[in-house]
Amino acid sequence: MAKSNTYNIEYHAISEGLSTLEIPITDTLFELCSSPEIKQGQGLATFEIIKKGQNARVNVDIKATISTPCDRCLEDVEIKTQWTGETIFKATDIEGEYDGDIIFINTLTQQIELAQYIYESIILALPIERAHTNIDMCNQDMLKYITPEK
Repeated sequence: MAKSNTYNIEYHAISEGLSTLEIPITDTLFELCSSPEIKQGQGLATFEIIKKGQNARVNVDIKATISTPCDRCLEDVEIKTQWTGETIFKATDIEGEYDGDIIFINTLTQQIELAQYIYESIILALPIERAHTNIDMCNQDMLKYITPEK
C-alpha cells in the first residue's frame, strides 16, 4: 500500500492523557487501499486516544458517505455508513500492521498507518444489500434484464 501523510500519524506527537484526532476521509483513502468496491467517499474518522506510556486505548467513530455500485442496476448509489469501535495502540519492536484489535507501532519509526484500518472499518459498516432505497431510482434499462416481462 502506498504511503500518505494524511493517514499516517506520529505516535510520539500524541500527548499523554486524553487527546482527539480527526482524520478526513476522501477519495484518496479508497485509492490508497486499491478498493474494488468503493471509488469515492467523504467523511470523518475520529480517534479519542487515552495514551499512557507506550500504549493507548482508542475509541473510534467513523462516519462516511460512500459511492458503490447498486446491487440491482450497477449504477452508483450513495450509502451513509457509521462505525464505532475500540482499538489499542501498542508500541513494540516487532513489525506488524494490526490484528483487528491492536494496532502495533514500531518503536523506531513511531508511525501509525491508519488508512487500512479506516477502510476496513467502512467496509464492515456497509449493509449486505447495497441498492437504491427505491427501485424507481435504479437504471430502468438495466432492470429490464432482471425483472420478468408482464
